[in-house]
Amino acid sequence: MSLVFRKILIITLLVFAGNSWASEKVSLQLKWQHDFRSAGYYAALWQGFYEAEELDVSIVSSVAAGGSILNPVEEIIRGRAQIAIGGIDILVERGKGKDLVILAPIFQHMANSLFSLEKTQLDSVQDLGQLRIAADSDNYAREEVEALIRAHGVEPSSIVYVSSPATIESLLDGTVDVIVANGAITLTDARERNLALNQLSPGDYGLQFYGDTLFSHGKTFDESSDMLEAFLRASIRGWEYALSHKAEMSQRISLEFPRDEYSYEELSSYNFSLSDTIEAYMDYPLTEIGHSNKIRWVNMIRLLQSIGVLKTQLDFHDLVYIPDPESIDNQLIVLLVAGMGVLSGLVLYFMPSHRNLWPLFLISVIFIVFAEQRLERNFLYEYEAKIELDMTRQLNYISSNFSGMMSQKSAIINGLVAHIVTNPELTEESFERYSRAVFSKESFLKNIAVAPDLVISMIYPLKGNEAAMGFDYERNELQSDSVRRAVESKELIITGPVQLVQGGSAFIGREAVFINEKLWGIVSATLSSEVLYRRAGLLNPDITIDVTIRGGYGLYGDATVFYGDEGIFSDPRALNTSIVVGEDNWYLAANPKQGWNYVGSNLWLLRFSAIALLVVFLLYLAFRQRELNKVAQFEMRIYQNESLLRDVGKMALIGGWRVTSDRKIVQCSEQAAILMGVKYGERETIIDEVMQGFPSKQAEVFTSAFTEAITTGAAFDIEIYRNGVQSEKYWLKFIGDTALQEDGRYEVIGAVQNISERKVLSEVIQRQATFDLLTDLPNRFLFNDRLNEVVHRAARDNTQLAVLFVDLDKFKPVNDSLGHQAGDEFLKMVAARMQSSIRVSDTLARYSGDEFTIILQDITSLASVLTIVEKVLANINKPYTLNDMQIFCSASIGIAMYPEDALEADDLVSMADHAMYEVKLSGGNGWHFFTKQMQEKSKRRHFLHNELQQAVAKKELDVFYQPIVNVKDQKIVKYEALVRWFDKDGNLMPTEEFISIAEESGLINEIDRFVLKKSSDFLIQYGKINGVQIGLTVNLSPRIFTSRDDSVELWLGLVRGICNSIDLTVEITERLLTQDTDRALDVLQKLKTCGASVAIDDFGTGYSSLSYLTKFPIDYIKIDRSFIQNLDTDPAAKMLTDTIINLAKKMQLQVIAEGVEKLSHFEYLAEKGCEYAQGYYLGRPQSEQSLLDEFAQVDQVKVLKV
Repeated sequence: MSLVFRKILIITLLVFAGNSWASEKVSLQLKWQHDFRSAGYYAALWQGFYEAEELDVSIVSSVAAGGSILNPVEEIIRGRAQIAIGGIDILVERGKGKDLVILAPIFQHMANSLFSLEKTQLDSVQDLGQLRIAADSDNYAREEVEALIRAHGVEPSSIVYVSSPATIESLLDGTVDVIVANGAITLTDARERNLALNQLSPGDYGLQFYGDTLFSHGKTFDESSDMLEAFLRASIRGWEYALSHKAEMSQRISLEFPRDEYSYEELSSYNFSLSDTIEAYMDYPLTEIGHSNKIRWVNMIRLLQSIGVLKTQLDFHDLVYIPDPESIDNQLIVLLVAGMGVLSGLVLYFMPSHRNLWPLFLISVIFIVFAEQRLERNFLYEYEAKIELDMTRQLNYISSNFSGMMSQKSAIINGLVAHIVTNPELTEESFERYSRAVFSKESFLKNIAVAPDLVISMIYPLKGNEAAMGFDYERNELQSDSVRRAVESKELIITGPVQLVQGGSAFIGREAVFINEKLWGIVSATLSSEVLYRRAGLLNPDITIDVTIRGGYGLYGDATVFYGDEGIFSDPRALNTSIVVGEDNWYLAANPKQGWNYVGSNLWLLRFSAIALLVVFLLYLAFRQRELNKVAQFEMRIYQNESLLRDVGKMALIGGWRVTSDRKIVQCSEQAAILMGVKYGERETIIDEVMQGFPSKQAEVFTSAFTEAITTGAAFDIEIYRNGVQSEKYWLKFIGDTALQEDGRYEVIGAVQNISERKVLSEVIQRQATFDLLTDLPNRFLFNDRLNEVVHRAARDNTQLAVLFVDLDKFKPVNDSLGHQAGDEFLKMVAARMQSSIRVSDTLARYSGDEFTIILQDITSLASVLTIVEKVLANINKPYTLNDMQIFCSASIGIAMYPEDALEADDLVSMADHAMYEVKLSGGNGWHFFTKQMQEKSKRRHFLHNELQQAVAKKELDVFYQPIVNVKDQKIVKYEALVRWFDKDGNLMPTEEFISIAEESGLINEIDRFVLKKSSDFLIQYGKINGVQIGLTVNLSPRIFTSRDDSVELWLGLVRGICNSIDLTVEITERLLTQDTDRALDVLQKLKTCGASVAIDDFGTGYSSLSYLTKFPIDYIKIDRSFIQNLDTDPAAKMLTDTIINLAKKMQLQVIAEGVEKLSHFEYLAEKGCEYAQGYYLGRPQSEQSLLDEFAQVDQVKVLKV
């Protein structure tokens, strides 16, 4: 292979050396004689730019030595020139079937212009009608005129061509009115003669034909594209130099190349004056030299076809050369396919002899990805070309429509100007007659106006345009600029879109009217913007391009984008064109709506095919690799003596060994020797001697398995251990397989692996699964296993055991106030104290959170159980020091006995949990044995919970109403809404019982919402007595403040809607103020914002301090019934009641007394100044129907006479 590479290297060096020794000869055929029109090519030659590209360029004049004119196309076709300069002739000759390729347009504008003497008006294309025109046929000047008039809607039959030379002499002798000639030459000649000419440049009127253009032969392009690219690069550099050194180049051209066609005294001056005109033709430096606009070429082709010069359809992509280094030709595709075939052959060749095929696969992947990327680039290039062609057609269509409509508008204004010139005393009648005729043909006009002395005096139609009458152009800064330009240029000026005085947006065309060289006024026509866009095709939903239009002048005289996205103009890939609009140009740019990066399904198919090819190839190689691996395994069995380590590697083990049927170790790897305690290299050691270093029971396991293997051929897989130097255990895994020998006996081949770490890890995992990581106590799963085991043993041995369920009291405040880390430390301390309180034979486990369980085995009496329980409680109750703080804690313990309370382990835990719950209900810090009554109570609570859940869901609860009376006038001012529940038999369920269940289960939040909604709806509808709305009081459970769901938000939502219609008071319990104060304060403040009042229920029975009364937004204090009911008998009750009433008055709070059941109670409260009272004496809770009956009986609700 090195010899082949050496040969390739030598050939490559020779090729490059050959290129460096000789420059390629190139002949450039000019279109003109030697002058500044070819300055860039001379500069590239003289400055060494061609030489730097290894090109030997000769520049040939259009005039041969004998005076004959050389045709650039003929010189290319005959092969005498490789590159030439042409114009329209390139397209015409290509249309005739000649294989020509455009390289780059050097002149952005064509050189020919139309000229007339000053006395012959030549202000617009329309002026050409009926004028005698001289145009040379050999340079396609006449075809340029035909294209120009076709673009501007001038009737071709109105043009008169004469067979005279297109020279200034023909103008002077009067044989022609207009000549079509090279602009640079003609203007220079006119300056020499001191002659003023009128000039009409086709480029100023939308005929965007390219001028001098480099082209070549298709064959040259195919064979020497690198040469053509090098020539272009050097020529562009030459033109940049020439345009930067005009004087220098003019002098040298004049010296190097004498003129045969014309003679001037100052040839250098002639070339220098020519340089400015050439720079304008090239549009330099605004346009990059050699820039080729695809849409302009397509427009040129379309116009030449429309006048019959081109008879065939030309494909832009085959005609114009666009450098694309990423493109890929058919030859390269063939090379890629051939390369793939060679690669496949190499794969098939190397497969039988190489077992690792993945390097070949890697090479294949690289090759396929490379091929796919090349093909994808080619696809994208062709896709973009297709998009560009479609965009070109659409942009041509839109620009053509714009040109046509603007030409029609120009004709309308020009016609009106001509009418005014012939009829300067324009009357409203004649103006209206003329305008009506115009409007009958043109539907896109909004109005036509005339402004004598620059003040609008006539407008058609007048209706809707009254605001424009009397408009003075000179006094309006926004429009004075365009009027001034119209007056100064004497041309049609179109501006817009502008906002009209009479309303709406439109384009306005204005032209000044001069009579005997004196300004008469302004004529204007207004074209609807929307109609223009629609008729141009911009609003067509079927177009697939985004178009942006920029005018030459905006409202203030500056270029501005008036339609579309301005950013499209800065996109280098956008297509651009322009049209002539009056004296200005409009520039159009377009991008595809889907963007340039949109790809179709074909590209995804190509990518999928490449991926599919890789997958298929991978699967095939994987299959072959697996087959080869099987062969390798078979060979390793044959060559076991040479590949023992490979066998061991196949089995994923560390050491290998071989033992014969007579129990001799004939082979043993170094690792196996170390693990088994055998001296490495020692031959024919008896395996039984090795087992002497293992504990006897472990040796018996191995010996038994080994004996069965050599006897029956059975394989084995065992785990045994031997003791290390420091008595640590080394766990070893022995795997043995047998091989039948020729003598009918079995030989054992095995491997040994140190699995000590795995064993330790397994123990760690087992412990993590069964022990609590925080307290290092057994977790729930291990506890249940041990409990089941202890229960079975107790059943077998007929013994007793006890299960304790321990729940820490008020652990949550500790966790919340000190943090979770401190809470964890606290749990560890509690666990340690409990562990020290029980016997070694007992089991303590962390069941969950702050719950623990204990198994007490072999119980002989209940006294022994209580001894341990009391000890546990005593130790838990001792103070704890945590974070330099002293913390106190207690516990609730439930006790269940086996077999008295339950026979199953799960039932024992459940019974102990029930007993613990009873302790909790009693205040905690104690213990309780499980009883049958607890079980019945638990069942009842479970039953009530299910029934209550259904009642809440079906809204089967009822609301009763108890009156709250104003003590002064004994009138009912509010009703307190109280929930009641009747079972299916109509029995009233105990309120305290089912409310307790609702609090525990969270149903209380839904009940509170139900009561609020039902009671408010009822009282709002029926609770107005003599026009006075009776208020409502509802209770709010503390549970809502600790709920994690959206209960608070739902409840507040109801309150907001209710407070607008009724006086609402919300009662909260006193203990709420001592819990989550921040949360409670936030909710209560929101209640106050809604307009509700807040009352503290059962005041005086809790632990709140006076500070809470000032902190929270409280309106009412409700004295607990326990104080009111004892007013007659207990002086302390009177004192507390007096204190609460006086305190409330000083804090500007109102008092509601509950439990008023006697007249004496009511009189006492009235005497002490209590504002409101509530109780059975004043009214019992009653149903809605009962309350409706009462409302119906009285006009004003009063209490009973006392």
